[in-house]
Amino acid sequence: MKQIKRVTILAVIACLVFGACKKENKTPAVIKPDIELTANLAGDTVTIAAGKTISITLGNPGDGGFSLNDIEFTSDILKLNSHTHQDPAQTGSTLVPGSYGTDTWLFTAIKSGSANVKLTATQRWTGGVTAEMFNGIVTVK
Repeated sequence: MKQIKRVTILAVIACLVFGACKKENKTPAVIKPDIELTANLAGDTVTIAAGKTISITLGNPGDGGFSLNDIEFTSDILKLNSHTHQDPAQTGSTLVPGSYGTDTWLFTAIKSGSANVKLTATQRWTGGVTAEMFNGIVTVK
């Protein structure tokens, strides 16, 4: 009988301890990139260390009827962590005319080498006119 009481008491204590533990936050961590690139730096070569992060933020060309194509990159040198879209800024309660917001790609440099990163957009209703949005080289040391 004493054995059953001990087990019951231990079980109650265990439930109280586990119930009091703080639940893990499921919100993903925001990664602050080590290098931030924009359209102004297209065509440049940037150098970064393995394990560091790089972001590319570009205006979305939707106002001209363009759709972004998949970003092209050297996947054995860079790992694409995420692609996010930020809606356009608002002035009061109205949207800024002609703005489709921005898109950001976040990469991690995974090993030494040189990686080309290229993004194009296609205007499908004009017979497939393609515009280059970004074309640069990332050298990983």
